[in-house]
Amino acid sequence: DGRQLILVATGNSGASPASTDVARYTSTPQSRSPSRLLAFALGGTGSVPETIVQEFPKPPLPRQPESIAKEGGVYFEAHWCVGCHGYGVVNVRSSIPDLRLASAQTHAQFAAIVLGGARRDKGMPSFPTLTPGELKALQAYIINEAWAAYEAQEAAKAQFGKRGTK
Repeated sequence: DGRQLILVATGNSGASPASTDVARYTSTPQSRSPSRLLAFALGGTGSVPETIVQEFPKPPLPRQPESIAKEGGVYFEAHWCVGCHGYGVVNVRSSIPDLRLASAQTHAQFAAIVLGGARRDKGMPSFPTLTPGELKALQAYIINEAWAAYEAQEAAKAQFGKRGTK
């Protein structure tokens, strides 16, 4: 219709290892924003929607033994979970679920999801060769990373206020 637009891609892109690693080293959790495409036009009157700060709820399961969780971190990288879910389970707001936000229901279905392919239709492949011990360690790692995110958030709130920033 003769109207020219300028499109700007913003946010932290996809969940490829490169984008999660870049975001990890070039931004803070508080500064990361969801991926979106912004359109600007001369005479436009819209505004950019406010970015919602991700809140980490208290994890649904207790902390796991550190030795098991540490082993799980090795499996998380060895089985290339980082390829979709990010190094250190740090998701940079892509379309891939942030495992630190996994619900009690998701944890209850963990074996069916990871071993059995219960979420294959959503793009999550199965890993049927994992042993029960490896699966337990992997889940322990995810749980402890969720606790780390929650505790860091709560500490920031205590120091800086509700949003965790000055």
